[in-house]
Amino acid sequence: MNAGWESTQSKIIPLLLKFFESPVLESVSAAVIVLVGQLGRLGVKAGGFDDVGIQSLRSSLYSFLRQATTLNMGFSTQTAIATALLRLVPLDFENILQGNASVSQSAPACGVRKWFSSLTREQKTLICNLLQSATVDRI
Repeated sequence: MNAGWESTQSKIIPLLLKFFESPVLESVSAAVIVLVGQLGRLGVKAGGFDDVGIQSLRSSLYSFLRQATTLNMGFSTQTAIATALLRLVPLDFENILQGNASVSQSAPACGVRKWFSSLTREQKTLICNLLQSATVDRI
């Protein structure tokens, strides 16, 4: 395991995720999630999608996405969470939307699919290109 990733996933990411234990501004929460997603990509590059730290981060982000509507998280935060999750699963956005067999084995991928299906047509139109680009840099 990469020592830099080990330190990041054990010390930095947990501190960043603590932001969500109390109310924060929408812009701050979205920015923190974007940062966490980028740090997660470093972990994927260091240890792959099956890295324990990546699995834990996916679990945390999936939990946030499931709670997004009940906690009244804003659309930008929800989009940041979905985008971060897409960067941490070994599936592309098209396959996730189509619900291929490999998607059903991934709770985070199913969560993104369910979240996306709940959006309005306008919201889907606004973020479709963004979410598709989130999966372009597969390993």
